[in-house]
Amino acid sequence: MTALFRRIAWCLLISLSTLGLCGSSQATDKEVWLTSACYTLRLSVWDKLDNKPFTAKYTVTSKGGRVFSVERTATDYNSSEVAFPNDFKEERLGIAASLNCFEGDRYDWTIHANGVLRDKGFIEFRRKRVVVGRE
Repeated sequence: MTALFRRIAWCLLISLSTLGLCGSSQATDKEVWLTSACYTLRLSVWDKLDNKPFTAKYTVTSKGGRVFSVERTATDYNSSEVAFPNDFKEERLGIAASLNCFEGDRYDWTIHANGVLRDKGFIEFRRKRVVVGRE
């Protein structure tokens, strides 16, 4: 019985050490790092001469044709600020907006206040650089 017990204990010890559950001599101090990088586009509109409430609609369209939008009723110049993709939803499906952070993409944006186009432009995210422009 003792020999059988030793054999089971030995097999268990070998199994645990190969799984790394027992103090293995192959333990490593090597670190493994992961990084994440993505972009956020902040948009806002306000009337510099008047503090009346207004409705702001922001639309962002990807190069692939996905349309994202958000509306804000603004009571002052700070309350109209939005961040893409955090505040936006895809218009067709109603799901949260997302960016292609790995490959990058071009996004055209428009800002409407009380139904009137106030500004438009584009931003192009690439892994190595960002291109910003107005049309």
